[in-house]
Amino acid sequence: MLTFLPGIVEGDLDQELIIKLTQASFFSGIDFTITSGYRPGINGVDNGLTNGPHMSHKAADIRCHDSSTRFAILKGLFNAGFNRVGWNNVHVHADTCEDKPQNVAWIEPDQV
Repeated sequence: MLTFLPGIVEGDLDQELIIKLTQASFFSGIDFTITSGYRPGINGVDNGLTNGPHMSHKAADIRCHDSSTRFAILKGLFNAGFNRVGWNNVHVHADTCEDKPQNVAWIEPDQV
């Protein structure tokens, strides 16, 4: 099951992304709380990227604060077919952007 923080509009996200996130949540055995979805960016910039994944409506961040939850989320994402993921101390990022490098996983800077 997916839960969206206030201000995150499910309808702003690509339908394929929603379907895959729902599958990943099922495969992981935990509910996903979406903390970030579509971000138009300020002056067309998403965290320093002028064409960031969140600007494409094809990216979401999933709340995560511990390693066992992170493992379950990642396992679910991979089983649902995601091949672009990143994480830090507060979330796991997943996107379905086909115009970005594929089969990649990265560590993002921790957030305070």
